[in-house]
Amino acid sequence: MSALAFKKLYEDAQRMVSTASPESGELPSLQRGVAQLRDESNHIINNFRKADINKQQHYSLLAQSGVDYVRLADNLNKLDAEKLLSPRVQVPYTSITKHIDDTCDREIQAALDFDLDSLPGAKVAIAKTASWTTKMKQQIDTWDVQAPVVSSSKEQIHAVAAVLDRINNHRLQGHATDAMRDVSTSMFSALKKPTTDVEEAQQCVDFIIARKAQCADDSVAVSLAWLEKEYMRYIDHFMLKNQVRTGTGRTVSERLTAFAKDVYIKRYAFASLQMELDIPIWALLYTYLRTGETASALQFVDSHRASFNRDFGQFADYFHEYMANRTQPLPREHANDVLSVYQQLIYSTSPSDPFKRIILKIMGRCVADATWPDVFTNDQDYIWLELTLVHGMSGSSDEDDERDDVYTLAAVQRIFIQNGSQRFDRNGSNPWAYFKYLMLTVQRERAIDYLYKHEQTRMAAVHYGIWLALHGLIEIVDNPLTETDGILDTSNSQPQVHVACMIRQFIKAAYLDRPAKEHTTPLALAALQYVYLLSFIPGSNMHELALLFVQDVVFWCGKPLELLGCVSPTLGRQKGPMDKYKALLDIHDEATYIERVLLPVARRFADKERHEEAIQLFEMADNYNEVLAILIKNLGDTLAKQLKAINTTEPWQENPQYVQQQYQQLHMWVAYADKALHHYHQHSHISRRIDSNKFQILTSLKLLPSVLDFYNKDRLEPAFQILQSTGLLPLAEQVDGAHVEWLVNQYAALANEPSITYVLAVLPDLVILAAKMLQRLWYQWAQQAPADMHLAMEARIRTLKQIMHHLLMFSGLMAAHIPSHVLEQVNAFEVQMVTDTEKRFL
Repeated sequence: MSALAFKKLYEDAQRMVSTASPESGELPSLQRGVAQLRDESNHIINNFRKADINKQQHYSLLAQSGVDYVRLADNLNKLDAEKLLSPRVQVPYTSITKHIDDTCDREIQAALDFDLDSLPGAKVAIAKTASWTTKMKQQIDTWDVQAPVVSSSKEQIHAVAAVLDRINNHRLQGHATDAMRDVSTSMFSALKKPTTDVEEAQQCVDFIIARKAQCADDSVAVSLAWLEKEYMRYIDHFMLKNQVRTGTGRTVSERLTAFAKDVYIKRYAFASLQMELDIPIWALLYTYLRTGETASALQFVDSHRASFNRDFGQFADYFHEYMANRTQPLPREHANDVLSVYQQLIYSTSPSDPFKRIILKIMGRCVADATWPDVFTNDQDYIWLELTLVHGMSGSSDEDDERDDVYTLAAVQRIFIQNGSQRFDRNGSNPWAYFKYLMLTVQRERAIDYLYKHEQTRMAAVHYGIWLALHGLIEIVDNPLTETDGILDTSNSQPQVHVACMIRQFIKAAYLDRPAKEHTTPLALAALQYVYLLSFIPGSNMHELALLFVQDVVFWCGKPLELLGCVSPTLGRQKGPMDKYKALLDIHDEATYIERVLLPVARRFADKERHEEAIQLFEMADNYNEVLAILIKNLGDTLAKQLKAINTTEPWQENPQYVQQQYQQLHMWVAYADKALHHYHQHSHISRRIDSNKFQILTSLKLLPSVLDFYNKDRLEPAFQILQSTGLLPLAEQVDGAHVEWLVNQYAALANEPSITYVLAVLPDLVILAAKMLQRLWYQWAQQAPADMHLAMEARIRTLKQIMHHLLMFSGLMAAHIPSHVLEQVNAFEVQMVTDTEKRFL
C-alpha cells in the first residue's frame, strides 16, 4: 500500500478520535460497508505501480543483508539535492549534444594529459606525436584522393630521378649547393620540350637561380636583367637574320645604333621620331636602357646634350640624377618637372616622339598614362616598363609612399592576377608564356601553381617547384597539416606553395597508381629520391612526413625486401639500398632505423594481411615476439573456422574447393610456425628474447591441425593423444580437481597476454570436440568391444569417464569464456557415458 493511502487513513482516524466522546468509553470506528472497502482496495491496487513492488522487494533484500536502506536513501537524496542546487558547470548553450560532446572531449583530454605526465620522458614524446601522425595520415589520404593525373613516360621519370639521385648523393657528402649548380642543366634537359616558350621559361628559371647563387636578393632587378639580356639577344638575332649592316660592329653601342637607324625608322615611320644626324635619339636612348647598357646611355646623353635639352632644359641633369640611383625616385621638385613635361606631351594635340614619352615616364615614374605604348611590340617590353617603374619602390620613404605618382610591385602583380591568363594563354594549351611572366613579376608561387593546373606541364611544375624551394626562391607552407585548395595557400598576404602536398601527389600519380606489374624496385628507388628531398625542404615535421612517405613507397613495392635488405641468422640484418640515404631522414644508427622504418612498415604489412613480408620484416628488426603474435593470430583464426564447421555439422564438406583451400591455409601456417620455432630454438641469442608464453601458445596451437586431420579420418585415439599433449584442456589421465583449478588459474594469469585471446576463441569448440572424442571412445570400448575384452577395458573406460568429469568441471570454472550451451553439451555427453546398470544406482 502506498504512503499516501496510509497518510489519508491516518488523518481520517485522527479526526474521528478528536470528535469522539471520552466519557462514552467506546473506541471510535469507521462505518464502511463491504462494497466500499472492495472498491477502495481495487482503487489502491490499480494505482500501485509495478516499480513500487520491485522497490519494496529490493528494500527487503537490502534489509536481509543488513543494509539500512532508509539512511542510504536519505544520503542519496541529499547528494541529489546538492547537485541540483549547486551545479558545477555553467552550460553556455542549449544544445545537449554539444554539451555532451564537449564534456567528453574535456574528460578525454584530462585523462590523456594525466597519462602523459605520469609516463617516462621518452614515451611522452612518442604519445604526444601520435595525434599528429594520425592527422597527417588522414591528410595524406585527402591528398591522394585529390591527386591529379601526371603525363610522364618512364624515360622522363628515370631521367629526372637520376638527377635527384645526384642531388641526394651530394647532400650526403655535404655539398648540397654544388649539387644544385651541377645538375641544373640535366634537370632542364630532362623536362625540355621543342618549343620556344618552353626554352625561354627554362632559361628564365635558370637565370633566376643563377643570380640567387650570386647572392642577388633584389628580385625585380633580376627580372629586369633577364628581360634586358633577352632583348639584346633578340636584337643580335634580328640583325644577323636580316643582315643589317653595323659598320665595324666591334662594340655594343655600334650594333644598337645600327639597329635603331635601320629598324626603328622603318618600323615606326608613322611616329614623330626626333632625328639627330639620321639617328632617332630618343629611340636609341630607349634601346640603351632596354638592353641594360646604362654607361652607353649616359655617354650618349652627354654627347647629344643640346638635342635632349631642346624642349626640356634640365633633362640631361635629371637623367644623370636618375641613373645615379635607379631604385629611388627623383626628388619631389624634379619629379614634378618631369611629370609636367610628360603630361604636356600626353595631352598635347601636336605629335611627339613616343620613345621620349617612355623615357620621361620612367624618369618621373609617371603613371598618368596607363595605356600600352604604341611602339611596344611584345609583352616583354610592357613588363620591362612596369618593373622599371616599380624597381626599388618598396624601399622608399614614407614621404615618397604618400605621393600619387608612386607605383608598387603589388600593383603590377594585381594587374596580372585580375586579368588572368587569357591574354597570354587563351585556350590553356600553352601555359609557358603566362608562367614566364608570373616568374618575372615575382609571383613564383602562382607561376608554379599555374603550371601544376595543366596536365601537360604538371611534371615540370613539380620539379620547378622543388628546384625553387631548394634555393629558397618561393614561400613554402611550413605546417604540412595546412589545408589548401590545390597546392597554393592564399590565406596569408604572401602566397605559399604546399611543396609536401605537391610531392606526395606526384609520387601518387607517377608511381603509386601504376599497374601492379610495374611495382618494381627501380621505380620504388626513383620515388624515394623525392622523399629524401622532402626532408631537405624547410618546414616543420618534414622528417616525420618523409618517413610516412617511405612507408607508403615500401609497401607499394612488389619486392620490399630488395629495398630494406635481408636478414641472416648469424650476421643479422644485411643493408639494402635505402640504408645509403637514411642519414637524409635524420637516421644515424640501426636502432633508430628499426624504430622509424622497419617496424612501422612491418606493422602495416601485418594490418594489410601481407603476413609473409611482415614476418620477414619483424625478423629483420629483431622483433621475434611480433612474428609469434602473427603466427598465433592466423593459426588461431583458421583453426576457429575449422572447429566451428566440425562442431556445427555445417555442410562445408560439400564444397571441396573451399575445404582444400582451408586445409592448405591451415597447413601453410603450421609450416610457418614449425620453421620459426625450429629456427629460433637453434639460435640462443634469439630464444633468449622470445616471450615464453607466446612460444608455448604457438607450440600448442600448431598441434591442433594434426588433431583435426586424425579426427576427420576417424582415428580417434591418435587425435585424442595429440590433444592431450597440447595442455590446453585437462585431459591427462592423472588429472584431478586440483590440476583443473590450476589450469583455470593459468588462463586467468594470462589474461593480459594478447595472444591468449586466440586460444580462448577456439576453446569452446575445442571442449566440444574433446567431449565428442571421449564419448565416441567410450562407446567403442564399452559398447562395441568384444565381451571377453570388457574386463581389460574397464580401467580405460573409468579413466575416460574421469577425464570427461574433469572436462565438465573445467568448463564450469571457465564460464567467462565457455558459454552455457557448451557446458550443457558436455554434460549431455557425460550422461550418454552412463550405462543402464549404472543408472540403477543413481
